[in-house]
Amino acid sequence: MPKYGIFKKVEDIIRRDDPREFPKLSGRLRKAPNNEVRYKIMNKHPHGKTLLLQKIDKPCKDEKISDDDRINGNAAFKEKDYAEACKKYTMSLLHAITLENLAVIYANRSAANFRLMKYSDSLKDVDRAFEHGYEEFYPHKVKLLDDRKGKCLQELGRPLEAIPKYKKSLKQYEQDINEDKCEELKDNIAICKSDLGVQRGAANIDLDEIKEDIYKMDFLGIEVREKIKKTFR
Repeated sequence: MPKYGIFKKVEDIIRRDDPREFPKLSGRLRKAPNNEVRYKIMNKHPHGKTLLLQKIDKPCKDEKISDDDRINGNAAFKEKDYAEACKKYTMSLLHAITLENLAVIYANRSAANFRLMKYSDSLKDVDRAFEHGYEEFYPHKVKLLDDRKGKCLQELGRPLEAIPKYKKSLKQYEQDINEDKCEELKDNIAICKSDLGVQRGAANIDLDEIKEDIYKMDFLGIEVREKIKKTFR
């Protein structure tokens, strides 16, 4: 099946499910100079991205192609070209077959999305990595995803959900005796508790627990300390 066949398959599904949209979409796809442009066009369609990832026939799957795209994505990430890394990881997903490969690619793309400050997308990819068995395949790396998930939730204004992810990651780093990372996670937990106090009001959370953290702030940096103090002024 030619490379365009991937998009042709999706195009056929849209023609069946959304005939009014089909003529315009079909013309744009056929005029596109390459698959990268076709992917961008399809990605903007309300159902195009989902169809690309979920409704592609098995003949389009090829682990060798998937591995090559993933490796190119890793190279782009290393060069800090995170947008290009996301593109390569997405193309890698289109051809991936095994659960392990899917889990790794989703985890990698979540890291690239996080660097692009696309926290919602990064969070979704972390969840997808876990859904495809990342924890079973790479138990020693789970702490990295838990930490990233906590950061995404924190950036999205969901500190209550972020705290348990940070705490889970912290336990793993404590076992590794990584003191610097442990201090960073403790800082993040303290900030989340502070943010939670702002969101809910002092009457709705355990102030004694938060104040106890404030009294033990020797390990916190100046910026963290000041932010927590402002919450209780």
